[in-house]
Amino acid sequence: MKNVLIIDDDQFILDMFIDASKNQTAYEIFPFSEALKALSHFRENSKKYHIIFLDMILPDITGFEMIEQIVEANPEIPIIAISGIIYKHPKNTTYFVEKPISIDRFENLIEIFSL
Repeated sequence: MKNVLIIDDDQFILDMFIDASKNQTAYEIFPFSEALKALSHFRENSKKYHIIFLDMILPDITGFEMIEQIVEANPEIPIIAISGIIYKHPKNTTYFVEKPISIDRFENLIEIFSL
């Protein structure tokens, strides 16, 4: 089973992925709506995760700053940047996806890019 960390301040998006994950056994979702809490958790558990989905626009820290901190803790972790505002592939990320992201696309990215 793949462990997927999702960091997004939009609770609707987190709930959508949580609901979708209930009917499958390929991955487990670990959602965070607060980026700094997610970062603290990731630093303590950086080897636990197989992939990260990171919203680039967050209220307490930028996605770019998050990427730097994540890479410092685990340079091997695939990071999928997601945004409805920023439309470029950020440095040190594995892939970039524009919002909205469908469940099928989400699951496909887990399959393709997770460790």
